[in-house]
Amino acid sequence: MFEKFKKFVLTIPFFLSNKTNNDLHKSLIIIEGPSAVGLVDLLKDRGELPITFYVPLVYFSIFNKVRSKEQLYYSPGIVGLLMCIMRGFIKFIKTYKQKSFKLCIELELISYCFKNSENIYSSVVIFNERMPVSAFASERARSKGILSFCVQHGAVVENYFPVMVDKYFVWNRKFGEVIRSSGSNVKTIETGRLAKRPVIMNLTK
Repeated sequence: MFEKFKKFVLTIPFFLSNKTNNDLHKSLIIIEGPSAVGLVDLLKDRGELPITFYVPLVYFSIFNKVRSKEQLYYSPGIVGLLMCIMRGFIKFIKTYKQKSFKLCIELELISYCFKNSENIYSSVVIFNERMPVSAFASERARSKGILSFCVQHGAVVENYFPVMVDKYFVWNRKFGEVIRSSGSNVKTIETGRLAKRPVIMNLTK
């Protein structure tokens, strides 16, 4: 019970935030999943970077717990939020409840983010092409001619494919070769594993 209350308290700032100033948007990073939250912690001391974090409601409490005050996150503002909740409810009813109410709201929020930030983003970065909000953001970016990136968040397995993004940040050359073998025109960039401590991997296992 206490953990749920704590999570709710950490989510409150999202509901009270003013609409994000579009002039601050450069690269939009979607924080969906534990690895994405880990990147927020990794960049905690780099608040000067031209980055805006897009955080689905379900991850906001975790994000708010680890972020620094200088790290900017996207907020639709109270009016935008209420509009998205209303639209999400309508979609929920129209789809005969095939999607959860929460997911309908999340998809309306990310859609609102793109609709109200035309020609602002230079790139969109996600961590998993199969997660709903990330997949939507990646597809919307490509449709608008915005560079889309994905960050390798674990061992490359079957559900990594097909690869749809323009560029992929990979741990090393070996994983880059696996990603490029998918047959897509994706370009890979070797960054090492994004973690505070170096991770030593035995690729022979």
